[in-house]
Amino acid sequence: MQQDDFCVGPVIEWLKVDQEPPSHEISLAGPETKELWIHRELLQFNEHGVLLSSWVDPSLDQSHLCVVVLQCIKLEVSHSIHDIPVSGHPGQEKIFQERLS
Repeated sequence: MQQDDFCVGPVIEWLKVDQEPPSHEISLAGPETKELWIHRELLQFNEHGVLLSSWVDPSLDQSHLCVVVLQCIKLEVSHSIHDIPVSGHPGQEKIFQERLS
């Protein structure tokens, strides 16, 4: 599924051939694709072939792996993580109202 995404797919193909893509391919790519490629040293495949990105939590000084989310579902994933009661985020509207008070 990741390989079919218009942002993630090209990066997967470039990583699989293990060589720098032609500069015209990179220049024609969208900003998300370019961002992934710029930070390709943080990318790796898991045992199932899923593309992951590593990041360091500065407060814990620990590295974590995250699934590279497809552009087509990025908004849905963001909402499902941030807009549920257990996330600790009261929501944009509530924060806005609290700021006005």
